[in-house]
Amino acid sequence: GNLISSIDRLACLTKLEHFSSLRLLDKVHQLFNPVCHGASYKKRVLSTMPRLQVLDGEVLSGKGSEVFRLCSEIDAALQGTPTSGPIPELSKPQPWFSNDFLTLKNTEAQDAAIDDATKKFKDVLVDCQKLQEEGQRALDQAKSSSAQHGIEHLKNLNLNM
Repeated sequence: GNLISSIDRLACLTKLEHFSSLRLLDKVHQLFNPVCHGASYKKRVLSTMPRLQVLDGEVLSGKGSEVFRLCSEIDAALQGTPTSGPIPELSKPQPWFSNDFLTLKNTEAQDAAIDDATKKFKDVLVDCQKLQEEGQRALDQAKSSSAQHGIEHLKNLNLNM
């Protein structure tokens, strides 16, 4: 988890007008934040954030909340765990991802893909340079032609006078 240890750490989220879903506990993957250890943490979160519609994947209000509550009760009955009463003790909080989760792994395929992308990017840059040069030549030619046309026009004016 994010290792959120206190409801107070969530206070900044209360200012978000459209914030309606928060997950502090993931029962499927057995991931949670330390704040989840308190028996009344859900009530405290809801009193701090009354606009929440979904907490820990549980639909609290709006469409589906009754169905979700009924399914939760059925699941609890099938697993033999009570739906009310004290919360069973949770294990020590663990990060949701390993430290190297976001680290790119060096593989030949990735290196080849990077080399290919680099080559294609350089080819695009060369094409852009050529287009820029062609555009500059066309501008220079247009300026020259325009200047030459202007000179001829002035000459014609002088001859007609």
